[in-house]
Amino acid sequence: MDYQDENYKTEFIKEIKALINNKQQSSTLTLKIEREITEKFFLNSSQPEKHDNPDLYSELDDTCEGLLSLNSSFLDLYGILVKISDIHKNDPVTICDIGAGYGKLAMIAEIYFPNIHVISVEPVKNRTKALLKLFPHTQIVNTVYDDDVNKLSFDYAFFYFPTGNTLDSILSKLLNKKLKGIIAIESHGDFFPRLSIEKTWLRPKKLLSTSISRHHDEIRLYEVKTCHSPCELKVFYENLKRYEFLRCNGENGTWIEKCQEVEVEFFKEDELFLNCFISHRTYQVSQKNIKEYEFSNNVESDILSIMDLRSVRKKQNGLAVRRIYTSGQIELENGYIISI
Repeated sequence: MDYQDENYKTEFIKEIKALINNKQQSSTLTLKIEREITEKFFLNSSQPEKHDNPDLYSELDDTCEGLLSLNSSFLDLYGILVKISDIHKNDPVTICDIGAGYGKLAMIAEIYFPNIHVISVEPVKNRTKALLKLFPHTQIVNTVYDDDVNKLSFDYAFFYFPTGNTLDSILSKLLNKKLKGIIAIESHGDFFPRLSIEKTWLRPKKLLSTSISRHHDEIRLYEVKTCHSPCELKVFYENLKRYEFLRCNGENGTWIEKCQEVEVEFFKEDELFLNCFISHRTYQVSQKNIKEYEFSNNVESDILSIMDLRSVRKKQNGLAVRRIYTSGQIELENGYIISI
């Protein structure tokens, strides 16, 4: 199939409508049809995706599985736009699709929803070639979501991202923008938990269920509400970036970690999971125990010396150092606590 073929658009729309009009099909059949559409109109085109940006491309492989994980089901995207259109009683609405991939949300909007305008933000330009050929008047921005994109006018943001600095940057920009909401699909099992610490300005509600299996079967609309002071878990998360040391008052005394040696993972909503990758210790932080933790930029010189030795994995008595206490004691990998 060639993008220049005049029958390309007609056939594409025909197959999409057949998929969406068949209301009784199973999720297995839906996935099969989605795979066939992906193979026919994206993989086997005359201009398949190329590694034009290896850093951005690294998350995606050349298989159909990769293409399907990059984009959500056409059925789900159709369902999302039905809900949004109903909310606004068919009045004009603009959605910014952040990380649009092949622009499937924009395709569905162009076929079915004249009242919905989609801005497709996709940094890998090759991914949007099919969208551009099919619907040459749609709005495509081939860049990452930056301040210039944030200045564009839109009512909703639609995206699903793994946690990390990119997501943090997007959320910080959207926080200061006048939005009606964020439409979200679970990404890697940690997206909804990450959004849970934004509860002072995002109110989640179920929009619909996914048509094919994902990490979470809900598609959510996070309505934007009046923003007050950040919740304590959000402040804690931000403090890990601002401070050098994290202290915790435990039953055996106060232990300390370097913040740069702590990774935050999101396994459950309203909870942080701290992975201290040098000490090989993990901690769960919730509203119940958050008061046990403190942040600082200073530590006693003798304690810092011990921490620096642990950072380069220097052993004590032939054993790795795990927890370091401000009292000068250390916990070894065998669980023994000794004074040094």
